[in-house]
Amino acid sequence: MKCIFASGILAAALLAGCGNAGTVTTAPTMMAGSTAPTAMISTSGDVAPTTIAGTSGDAAAPTAMAGDTAAPTTAAGDTAAPTTAAGMSGDMAVSQQITADGVSMMVPEGWQQVSGENTWSPDGSALPQIGVSSAPLNDDWRPSSFLPEGGMTKSTELVLVGGGQVNMYTVQNADGTAEIHAIAHSGEMAYDYYARAASLEEVRALRPMLEQVIESATYDGM
Repeated sequence: MKCIFASGILAAALLAGCGNAGTVTTAPTMMAGSTAPTAMISTSGDVAPTTIAGTSGDAAAPTAMAGDTAAPTTAAGDTAAPTTAAGMSGDMAVSQQITADGVSMMVPEGWQQVSGENTWSPDGSALPQIGVSSAPLNDDWRPSSFLPEGGMTKSTELVLVGGGQVNMYTVQNADGTAEIHAIAHSGEMAYDYYARAASLEEVRALRPMLEQVIESATYDGM
């Protein structure tokens, strides 16, 4: 009888244990690899925002890429018309009457005579210059007698000026200065009308003026 009673108690205990199995709970655990949540990084406005380089909408205006060039600009008053030689224009009218080496001719108004020479320039010394020289026509005379020593003749021409023919030589000197020599004959004399300037370009610009000088020339006794 005791045996039966003990068995009954054991069976009851087992049934009680099975009835409570579905209500047992445990503290929650994290899944493998999970971490505890942390606070978000502050997005407060006390930190200046940054942008990806070159993507900011308020970035400085773009600059030209290598090889680009800015639109050409012109300085105020630019560009003055090119000049021919200091203090003069190639088409300046000759209006000052002078007499030299037996020739009466016109030179630019205001030009002054270079000391000791039959030569005139804007300031009486420096280039540009215009002048005349003469020599008797004899067996020893050559046109080259009027040309500067050591100069290189760049061109020679036979031209009609003032109703007569002249031999015109353009010469460049070793120092870069240049001269035009227009050689004419009258009676037993040869006359060399010349222009001098700082460069070939400038002396060529003087040619119209030199031709005016020749056209204005008259000779003693004629």
